This record gives sequence, structure tokens and C-alpha cells, in this order.
Amino acid sequence: MLICYVDEAGNIGVYQPLDPSSTPVFTVVGISVDDDHTDDLLMDHVLGLLENYACHICGRVLVKKPGELYSATSTYPSAVADLATTLDCQACASQKQALMILDAQTKVKNEVNVHTITTRRFRHGGNAFPSFVESPVFGHSDTHVLLQLADIVASALIYPLACVAYLPTIPGDAHRDPSYLNIRTFIART
Repeated sequence: MLICYVDEAGNIGVYQPLDPSSTPVFTVVGISVDDDHTDDLLMDHVLGLLENYACHICGRVLVKKPGELYSATSTYPSAVADLATTLDCQACASQKQALMILDAQTKVKNEVNVHTITTRRFRHGGNAFPSFVESPVFGHSDTHVLLQLADIVASALIYPLACVAYLPTIPGDAHRDPSYLNIRTFIART
């Protein structure tokens, strides 16, 4: 079975460039791995481990426009649905079943994410996710090693890559640190 661990970095709140706590990017990242390898993944040498165990990183990045409001009820669930489509394609191609484990948020936010997938699984006209054994389930990233791994990839890799790739450099802005270019250069070499 393929299991996809999902976590996010940033938030969908309004981006205000003059507020240092305001985030200019929101990312949702999923790491899918064959369940035969879940116990073999450790926290050190993250990228090497992901490569060694043929993990796939998929995600969605929203580069926010200053002052623009994003819908909390559609942005995250839409990203989760995109990841579910990718996971289902991977699972069908490898003739495996699939399961998504999302980092738990509030009950209201969790319900929207599950409902988005459940309605597509049981819709009139056919299941949009035939490989799924269940709609997404939830864990807490502080108690699941692989959710922590998804968090590390989202926060320490994808988020800074999106900032350096899509945002202009503004001196003193922590979200646009020029050292993020090192991450982009490292990824390009591997």
C-alpha cells in the first residue's frame, strides 16, 4: 500500500509585507511511500532517505499577493484534493492501494478535508480515487515520524524554495533570505 503523509508550511492568512510574522507563501506537501519502507525512514539525511526508498514528493504552492484574502474553506482542501489525485495516479500505476494521513488541525478544518475526498470517492458516476482504502485520516505530527518528515520537507525545503523562486529579495525580510538560494542550488545538483 502507498501511504501519503501530508503537512503544510505557512498559512492562508492575508499577506502583509510590512508585518514580519505574515507569511508570503502557503505550501501543502505530501510524501508517499510504500508501507514496506515506512519503518526504515529516519530523520537524518532526509533527502537521501527519500531517494533511497523511492519516495515521491508532491505538493501545491500558493504564492500570495499582498493584501489578498484566501478562502480557508477551499484553499487547503483543494490542495489536499490535488495531492489525492496524484497519490491515486501513483497507486493505480503501481497496482497498489492508497491512504492519506494528514497532520491534524481543528475538527472543522479536518472535516472539510475529509469531505472533499469522501464526496469524490462516493459520487454518482464513479469513484475519483479507486485506489483509496479510506478517506484521509489524521495524526499529530509530534507523534508520527513520517508526518514530521513531511513537515521538514514542507518547512525547510519547499517553503524556502518557493520564497526564493517566486518572491523578490527585500533586505531584512526573513522570508526572502538570500541563503535560500543555497537550497535551490543543492536541489539542482542532486
